[in-house]
Amino acid sequence: MKRCLQALALAALAAGGCASMQQHVHGNPAPATKVHWTIAVPSKLRTLPEMDALIRARGDRFTVQVVEFDAAAGTAESRLESLRASLAKLPHGTAMDEHLLVVGSPSSISMGPWNFEGVKTPIATDWLLTNEVSLDGHSVARSEWQPALAGMPARTVGRIPFDDARLVAAAARATLAHDANGAATAGTALLGASGTAYAWPMATVRRELRNHGWSASLRGRGGSCDGSADGFQGAWTKDSGAARPSMVIIAGSQYEPLDGVGGPRGIRWILRTDPASQAPSQQPNAASVAAGASSIVVAYVPQFARAGNPDIADLFAWQQASAVTGFTADVAASPMGPALAAMQDLPLQLADGRSLGLAVETSRAHFWHAAEGDLFAWMPASREDRAVAALSAVIYGDPALQAIRTTSPTDASNKVALEKAVDQDTAAIAVAEDTAGTATATGSSSDGSMSLFTVGVIAAVAILAVIVSRRSAQ
Repeated sequence: MKRCLQALALAALAAGGCASMQQHVHGNPAPATKVHWTIAVPSKLRTLPEMDALIRARGDRFTVQVVEFDAAAGTAESRLESLRASLAKLPHGTAMDEHLLVVGSPSSISMGPWNFEGVKTPIATDWLLTNEVSLDGHSVARSEWQPALAGMPARTVGRIPFDDARLVAAAARATLAHDANGAATAGTALLGASGTAYAWPMATVRRELRNHGWSASLRGRGGSCDGSADGFQGAWTKDSGAARPSMVIIAGSQYEPLDGVGGPRGIRWILRTDPASQAPSQQPNAASVAAGASSIVVAYVPQFARAGNPDIADLFAWQQASAVTGFTADVAASPMGPALAAMQDLPLQLADGRSLGLAVETSRAHFWHAAEGDLFAWMPASREDRAVAALSAVIYGDPALQAIRTTSPTDASNKVALEKAVDQDTAAIAVAEDTAGTATATGSSSDGSMSLFTVGVIAAVAILAVIVSRRSAQ
């Protein structure tokens, strides 16, 4: 039983029924940047006014490349193969100068699940689009995926995971709204925890965000929380203007009974979005900003990003989310030290203005190398958990989104950070520095902050208690 991770053209040749991929570069004058933003979109969705507005907006910041495909031709796997072939032929910037946004569900462009040699769990992921590893059917050799995971990705990847035009349009509006409403220097973050085991690590993230100048509040169960879980949804959706959070971080289990007597605990205890079917219809002005908060959502929740999770559709339909990053697999908090560090790593990178895609890839690299050097890295279970967490991290939404606006979409320090992360020695130093920085703020305070070691001990005890209670209930 798993437990929550606290802490991821040129025309392509169409053969064997593969879908044709055609490159259409947007007509805007190329901005003074080498950063490429590529969108792979079904032809029938490319005509949406919202999609056109998004592409035009990205043309103001990036060199835009549009790859259209016929979602009815071939299979999801053949369309993925054609897309990867098209990407290999497109003009490239340097390693971290590319963002790719895929539009369509896994039925349009496959997410697997893939069999990674040496990993027992088949993993659904878009990670294969970040690199050029060889895919043999549904399998990836260890000699392919391990060096790629330890090295520099070719691009950042996100997906609008819908085929329904209404949901795609809502996601595009939310993306534009997030860009329009983003703060220039610091922002507002809302954190939610579904139990004490998750509240303490989230309290550490809250403290660090505040140290970065952000306004951050935590709602859930636990002495470190600013308010109860009942107020989480209201704090997210009912506030207006600058008070709306640009970043929302949730941590907890997925769907569990409350003390064995029924009723939702897990994330449904705090996340109470109305069904997508009840969301308002498209606005007359297709390019108008979203009515919701349009937040970037970071979910430390097992399988939250699994294909078909209704929560994802609900968040985009109501435009509460402009992007969601999480895990498709039933991830585990193993190794615990690197997992807890990862919970802080990604939000703080977003708070510093890095793009969502770059933040996810850097955090993935940090976790992979830190876990490799962990005391328990030799254990088979730990190695399995490490691979599952690193490979199953995905982004739903535009990877070019930022939690706060920066003056340039190409921040040299961002690329340097990732280059350091993929070097094991440098990464080990960075992780040691991060841990030391956290440990200097020891002891509890008015906001419930504590050292990472203390957080780890409390989280370990709490998680063990959850496991025991769940097994007792069976």
